[in-house]
Formats: sequence, structure tokens, C-alpha cells
Amino acid sequence: MDLDSLKALLPDAVGQARQHMGEERDAFEEMINAKLDEHLKALDRLKDKQYKQLDLLYTDPKKISKKDQARREIDRTFDDFFDWVQDTMSTEKNSYIQVIAVLKGI
Repeated sequence: MDLDSLKALLPDAVGQARQHMGEERDAFEEMINAKLDEHLKALDRLKDKQYKQLDLLYTDPKKISKKDQARREIDRTFDDFFDWVQDTMSTEKNSYIQVIAVLKGI
């Protein structure tokens, strides 16, 4: 078996695989972006409801520092969750390709 000729084909094979994976990723991103936007909007609505609840709980001006602390905690919690949702519902732009076998017709 002539391994040198097979090795010479490797860059082209990897290039074609990258192109195919890029096209598949783009199609997936297009489909998932609508769901991602929907989830992020739902999180925004929930965050707004949390803020409104704070306004109802902390009406006394003396407790403004507690209200601010609670607001920062809500912000931190939602920021972490926003990051998690975006990380789990998106893909890396550059795919990792590993050649593990070569099939050759005779």
C-alpha cells in the first residue's frame, strides 16, 4: 500500500470535511437561534418579575441597601444562567477533525 499517496490526499480530505461541517453548523445555528432567542427572552421576563417582586418587598427607604444587594444577587444569578444557556445552545465555529481511518477502493 502506498501511504505517501494517501497522505498527500489528507489536506484535501480535511478541507472538504471542514467545509461540510461548517455548512452543517450553519444550518444547526440557524435552527437553534430561534430557540435560543426564545429562551433568552423568557429569562429576561423572569428577571423583570424578580425586580418587580423586589419593589414590592422593599418599600421602606431604610432598606434600600438590602434591596440593592438582592438586585445584585438576581443580576449575578441571571448572568450566570444566560451564559450557561448560550454556551449549551451554541457550537464552536471551528470543528475539530481527526482522521482515524482511510478506506481505499480497489
